[in-house]
Amino acid sequence: MKLIFAIIFLFVFSHCSTCNCGKGKNSQSSDAGYENLQKISKEKYGDAFVMNANESKDLYLVTDFMKSATELSIKFFVYNIKSGKIVLEDFISSGSVKWADKYLLDVQIHPGTIQKNNPKTDIGYFYNFETNQKITK
Repeated sequence: MKLIFAIIFLFVFSHCSTCNCGKGKNSQSSDAGYENLQKISKEKYGDAFVMNANESKDLYLVTDFMKSATELSIKFFVYNIKSGKIVLEDFISSGSVKWADKYLLDVQIHPGTIQKNNPKTDIGYFYNFETNQKITK
């Protein structure tokens, strides 16, 4: 019985995530923008990439997928779905990249060697897409 409910749940969930339910006329341009985003992502990173949208789903953070524990570098770009353009592209040798807020990207860079007299072990920056400013930490 549990198996039947699980199968029904998976079917409904997969159908709702792939259909165009509730999309209006404006979604056609965003669908084309999303297809273009996937095309660019595949050109840059092959099939090994991860996409994360901001809260309003007009900016997408695309990172290359880490292949092993020894490869710590992260290549990433941010794509504006409305304009159809890459608005930021960067590479960090070790660290993390994530959305901190609706239009604020948090890029943390972990240094390779920790210095004794330096209490600041993480460096990096925030990027504000509303003002197009890079803010150092």
